[in-house]
Amino acid sequence: MTDTFEIQIVTPSRLVVRDEVEEAVAPGAMGDFGVLPGHAPFMSAIRVGEIWTRKGPSRTTYVVANGYAEVSPGRMIVLVEGAEREGEIDVDHAEEERRYAEDLLAKNPEGPEAERAEALLEWAELRLTRAGVHRPTPGDAPTP
Repeated sequence: MTDTFEIQIVTPSRLVVRDEVEEAVAPGAMGDFGVLPGHAPFMSAIRVGEIWTRKGPSRTTYVVANGYAEVSPGRMIVLVEGAEREGEIDVDHAEEERRYAEDLLAKNPEGPEAERAEALLEWAELRLTRAGVHRPTPGDAPTP
């Protein structure tokens, strides 16, 4: 048995990563799951969250939107609506998506549009949080 497996994280517009790793942990619909080389085949829905990979002492984190993962003994393929490597998050785009989702929710507080807006808002806020952007909340005291 090999010590690594291939991971691919793919969005509709690009291949985010293709790498050989020793371990990966992903946010499955029923909870986080870990993958090691030789893992039994399975599929899982992916929820908005973080996928981290490890190769030796190096650990890399990716923020991901909703999607699916397919795991086989030598490969893990993750197909998601969006993904960014931590440290490469486009803060301006995440801010723009957050504002758009909030506007959409204000206009459509229920139904399918609201569900899409909530998913987009969760994705935008996760990216902003991982990028270290603080979002003021009502009642926050101004910073001197």
